[in-house]
Amino acid sequence: MFMKKPPVTATGEILFSAGEVSYEHVRELGEGARGERLLLARTHRKGRVGEQVVLKAVPPQAELKVRRRLEEEARMATRLSHPAIARLYALHEHAGTLYAVTEYVEGDSVDSVFNDALLCGRYCSEPFVLSVAAEVASALHHAHTLTDAKGASLGIIHRGLHPERIRIGPQGEVKLMDFGLSRSLLTGRQTSSLPRMGGRGVYSSPEQILRQPMDGRSDLFALGLVMLELLTGQHLLWLLEDVDLRRLGQDLAALPPETLAAVDEFVEELGRRQQTLAGEELAQLIHRARSLGFEDVERVAREVPEPTRFILHKLLRPEPAERYATAATLERALRERLRALGHHGAPDVAEEVFQIKAEAAGFARERLLPPLLEAATPDVTALDPDQISTQP
Repeated sequence: MFMKKPPVTATGEILFSAGEVSYEHVRELGEGARGERLLLARTHRKGRVGEQVVLKAVPPQAELKVRRRLEEEARMATRLSHPAIARLYALHEHAGTLYAVTEYVEGDSVDSVFNDALLCGRYCSEPFVLSVAAEVASALHHAHTLTDAKGASLGIIHRGLHPERIRIGPQGEVKLMDFGLSRSLLTGRQTSSLPRMGGRGVYSSPEQILRQPMDGRSDLFALGLVMLELLTGQHLLWLLEDVDLRRLGQDLAALPPETLAAVDEFVEELGRRQQTLAGEELAQLIHRARSLGFEDVERVAREVPEPTRFILHKLLRPEPAERYATAATLERALRERLRALGHHGAPDVAEEVFQIKAEAAGFARERLLPPLLEAATPDVTALDPDQISTQP
């Protein structure tokens, strides 16, 4: 499914034009969830420079199912209209390449902010995490409850929620990115015999890892994992400690054949998508998904204030029926806790991002830069006058 990387496009080159709008290449952004090429572009209309957008480009040689998935994403995006969801503006085809034009969100990903916080020896504050999670929950509720023209549920599940797909704008606005791996019941969608693993496997719900039926509550579990990591620096399903391999073997042997086959498929796909996970590490992830319990969450979240710890426990139940029933219910719980903390929303989020980035920059200047400069400076040895020649 993943495509060979196309040649890099020169900065300033016009990629294509559609009507009165031309798209100028600014820089490469890497690879998307399905292997599509991601480009930052600038629009031009009637000679005037417009806004920056992100282009998802699928070349002609891509597999048909990849192109169809992008088309499906575009059709679904026409129904997604929420201030906390990045928009998809248009779908164009030029010289056989399919381009999806999506909103460019300025600012930083939650992953980037968290890494800066770790650099300074801290985590993200409780109000910050709750506020970001409340906006994401609002976005998820919008997606989960969308219906078609006849009022039937579209069954949308994001399936790829992780810190890199949550961005924070300059004013503290939160945007959930990329529904490209989502599942839906849209007419003509690409189907598979088993629910596909989306996003980073370590942010998947137990039912997603074990290929069991999923609904919107799977996204809520993923959001709970993100919240717990931002608050504690630990990942519930990815604690790098020794695993009882005998117990692990017994667990896997107890699985029915059809589930074991699904787990094998998950391992193979995760190995392709998440190159840092392999072998025993993948087995640990599956083991944790099957053995997750109340004590695991309590151990990791023991220093989180009790009201927020209760929310985490509710989100991270292994059984979907024991979690919050809807994203709207979760959002209400989060905002109630925020009111108790006296948090004021986006301005406070923006302020914390600014402080973390400033601290990280200061740390880099004071602690990291001097050793780097010292290491880069060559040794200077004084010469004896007799060693200096004035001859040509």
